[in-house]
Amino acid sequence: MASLAGVVATDMMIQIVFSAVGMMLIELAAQAGVLPRAQAAALIDSLTPIVVLTQAVRIVAMWPWWRHVARSTLVPRAESLPPLKLRLGSVAGLALLGVGLQFVLGVALTLILPLFPDVMDEYTELMDSAGAGSSDFSLLSVLSVTVLAAVGEEIVCRGVMLEYALRAVSGYRGPASHAPINDRMFWIANALQAAAFGLLHLNIVQSTYAFLLGLAMGWVYWKTRDLRYPMVLHLSINAASYIIEPISAALPDVAFIALLLACLIAGARLFAMAWGAPRHHAPAGEEPSPNPPAD
Repeated sequence: MASLAGVVATDMMIQIVFSAVGMMLIELAAQAGVLPRAQAAALIDSLTPIVVLTQAVRIVAMWPWWRHVARSTLVPRAESLPPLKLRLGSVAGLALLGVGLQFVLGVALTLILPLFPDVMDEYTELMDSAGAGSSDFSLLSVLSVTVLAAVGEEIVCRGVMLEYALRAVSGYRGPASHAPINDRMFWIANALQAAAFGLLHLNIVQSTYAFLLGLAMGWVYWKTRDLRYPMVLHLSINAASYIIEPISAALPDVAFIALLLACLIAGARLFAMAWGAPRHHAPAGEEPSPNPPAD
């Protein structure tokens, strides 16, 4: 648990320190005449370049940490994988699920946020400054909101945090000393990493829905044993924030809702076709068998 808290503190420190570094670099560039003063002020106000800097540093710093803990991971390795065709279909399914979940999230926020005007104003201002919306469609903002956020947060939360949470609930004392991870242990650990994921967002609205989405992405990782799959879901949810509004404006309400429901149903079906059936798993720390037993 102390290690899990340390990951949270480290990630927050990266955001704080390198946000300050980014602002300082922009200010120095303005003083040296490299950037016009007005452009420097606009860059600081938009925050997007500074966010990109902190996200890049997060990935560079956390990737080796994740690879280190993954050497003795408690996530069981699959002895057999679904056929390639089904795995590719599950990737498409996660992309569709991301669009549907973004729609569900948007509806929930539309219904709930007006009940809390102060919270709504704070959240809207935060989203605008971060470039997370259709009003800011620059290449840098899209890169930040979709790719960098998805990769960095999955490495930190589902990669490192979930591993430490699993160790906390299993009595881990080293690679050869831990209890097998059952469903109850997994969901306790998954809730811990999802709560930490929510905490990293530092505002009540994002923290609430980040917790719920963190549970979903943790479950996807547990089912697939591969961090790339929750990355796809995460990227799709974030990318859909740019396309939901234009699609809703172009379609009648009934057709729009039907389209999003179809995304949810088709996405869940494609994912279940690949990962819904029980499969054999090698115990944590052991290599998969080259000849898995037949069902």
